[in-house]
Amino acid sequence: MDAALSRLAQVERRLKLVAPDAGQHLDVAAVLTSISVLETAIEGLERSNDARNQAGAAILPSQRIDVADDEFDMDSSDEADLLRPTTSPVLGSGVKRKSEEPNTLPAKRLRSEGSPLAISIANKVLKDRFGMGAFRLKQQAAIARLLDGESCVVVFPTGGGKSLCYQVPALCFREMDRHAGIRQGDAETGITLVVSPLITLMKDQVDALKRRGISAAVLDSTKSKEEYMETVE
Repeated sequence: MDAALSRLAQVERRLKLVAPDAGQHLDVAAVLTSISVLETAIEGLERSNDARNQAGAAILPSQRIDVADDEFDMDSSDEADLLRPTTSPVLGSGVKRKSEEPNTLPAKRLRSEGSPLAISIANKVLKDRFGMGAFRLKQQAAIARLLDGESCVVVFPTGGGKSLCYQVPALCFREMDRHAGIRQGDAETGITLVVSPLITLMKDQVDALKRRGISAAVLDSTKSKEEYMETVE
């Protein structure tokens, strides 16, 4: 606004300095137009300034709205409950945290390493068919769980012996069925199906099993229809 007032003052001084006998023609219409534009600009600046002042005074410090308290119906005590360490046994409402509830799973399942029968049969197959004296890492626990009808996830490093975790059970199921007195027919013992993303690894494992006298076959995209049907039959 100060710049507009200064400009208006300059126009006024120029009007006073122009003499009629100086041979100059004063464009009165242009001067009046300039003054009108400046006045309009001044009025706009004043209105804008008044609006800012009113907006600043509309919300006083004592009238500010706490969004957290008003919109979400929370107060300082609720916030303290949220910030309380998770080791605290109860919330502000008196409800126990879910993580603090007693574990209702059977202790046997948490410590399950397999039944004695599964462990015994797995170790016998390992020695008789693979020529190894003992399992490594958690191989025995994983194999025994499978033989007991449970499932497991095995994460071993390269060379840790993941293949044995499904090769040994495949040879143990017949013996487990014999002890249970089920699936004794020739076509009832079933097969173990292994899904692998690597064709080369599949071939290497099948070749190694055949060298040990263990029946195994591979089905992949390199097989012809005749080879596929021969393997299935």
